[in-house]
Amino acid sequence: MAGLSGLTRPFAAATVAAFTAANLVHLTISNRHEFALVIRRGLALVVLTAVIAGSWFTWRGVVSGTWREAYREGYIEQFDRSSFDYLQYLTTFHFAELFEVPNRRINRLDKANYRRHGHDPDNRYANSFFTTLYSETWGITGSTRRPHGRGSQGVRQARPLRGGPAADPLLALRLARSAAALVREAFHRGPAVVQDPAAVLLLHLVAGAALFAAWQFGSALSPGKHSSIKFIYVAFLYAPAVTLCFVPA
Repeated sequence: MAGLSGLTRPFAAATVAAFTAANLVHLTISNRHEFALVIRRGLALVVLTAVIAGSWFTWRGVVSGTWREAYREGYIEQFDRSSFDYLQYLTTFHFAELFEVPNRRINRLDKANYRRHGHDPDNRYANSFFTTLYSETWGITGSTRRPHGRGSQGVRQARPLRGGPAADPLLALRLARSAAALVREAFHRGPAVVQDPAAVLLLHLVAGAALFAAWQFGSALSPGKHSSIKFIYVAFLYAPAVTLCFVPA
């Protein structure tokens, strides 16, 4: 299963690493007095997992002719990252404006720093990490029909955020409580804590979030646009996060 989880996107590397590490610790604990057995089975486990999970990456490299680049040549180079304000990027949250435009088109509200063609590196709404991430999680855009008689056409309209956002503070509190409980348990049990399924979920969440952050704040940074912040890129983190919320009694 650890190997199969790698047959999706590059971010699956975090999932594969977390599950493989848990499998190795389980193997070691279950056979702690048989060192040679642990080495043999551990090596076989790692090789099998790597072959299965790496097949997608290998095929991608063969077909595309590139093994490292995530974007076509010249794409990221169009963005000016020389004086990017990381502090503003990570500390702003334009919640009220999201009710007006609950998607990445919110950048049009900054009329002084919006370009119809290209991307202004100083656009304050586009350069707000949590605004865009929150929008990708809860924002809804749909096609509606206005009754203007025969031949009326569908008009794309932004509908307000609804439903889940009200629960976010409670979910965040539950997640923090669960993570704290697992950290305390790790101090008492050591590596054996991975025998708790919740610990594997937390490892999966932390590894995945770290991998996404390293990519997002590094090679994928695109001031004025930030199209790398998409729900589809982080959806694999929501399952362990939400599950962990309901681990504590």
